[in-house]
Amino acid sequence: MSLKHLLQVPARSSAAVLTAGAAALSGVALAAPAQAAPFYVEISPQSAPGKAIADSVSGSGFGNVVLRTDSTANSQRWEMKQVANLGGSKLAFNYINKEGGCLDVANKSRVSGVKLVVAQCDGSFSQQWIRDFSVNTTFLETQNRNSGLFMTADSTTSGTELKQRVAVGSFGQFWSVFGADPQ
Repeated sequence: MSLKHLLQVPARSSAAVLTAGAAALSGVALAAPAQAAPFYVEISPQSAPGKAIADSVSGSGFGNVVLRTDSTANSQRWEMKQVANLGGSKLAFNYINKEGGCLDVANKSRVSGVKLVVAQCDGSFSQQWIRDFSVNTTFLETQNRNSGLFMTADSTTSGTELKQRVAVGSFGQFWSVFGADPQ
């Protein structure tokens, strides 16, 4: 950062910029601001109270996404990280499980009926999930940004694999997000 650039910064932030500039000129590294600890949530379908989505291969972080009876397992804890404001009341999120995997669609498919998986986070649209907060309700549809299809549980049985499907308005397509634990 050049001194000329530092002097062109508005006065209200000049103290912080001058401090950073002085540190840069002197070779002193400043610590990055502290990040808040992730807040983990459970994602549960309206059709199956007491169940939440989970990685089918608990411990690995990378398997099919299934319904399981609610527990405290890391495979059922998800960080809901906002990645885009799509205008109006629509926001896009990455769901990152506590084991470090992202909720994704198998092979980044755009075909209805394809399984949801936990995959290495890569920032792709197939790992972004849209929620429209214009409806004042606890349960919202969750739409994949890449395919335009919706997260769906076809059954309420534990072990049911989640898929992406065309919106039909069934209870298996409406999801709530509840706070689980801070760490």
